[in-house]
Amino acid sequence: MVTKNNFIDHALNVWDLAVTFCPEVDELRYKYIHMEEMMQDRYNETERAREIFERFVQCHPKVSSWIGFVKFELKNGEARRPRNCYERAVDKLRDDDDEEVEQLFLSFAEFKDKLEKKTIYL
Repeated sequence: MVTKNNFIDHALNVWDLAVTFCPEVDELRYKYIHMEEMMQDRYNETERAREIFERFVQCHPKVSSWIGFVKFELKNGEARRPRNCYERAVDKLRDDDDEEVEQLFLSFAEFKDKLEKKTIYL
């Protein structure tokens, strides 16, 4: 990322190091993703934010992580990407006997229903 101000690059490098050395701290990763999302408006950094989410769901394959990834993809407006996130989450978490997994299934069903009724405009 080429910027006039190297402070942004340094800040992003610090966030990257923070999540590398402290992968168990979800809040750090969310803040890093948030910063990348802010940069995407100015520097088209959507792919970089997407890569961070990919690493996040690999390290923390929890329902809340996947739902966050889906919301990110919904915000970026491509129908196939949120669907793909849901499908991957279901594949990874299908065998878990957790109430959160039920929430994932419900959320996916609502997403599919909204797509069919065209109340989600992507």
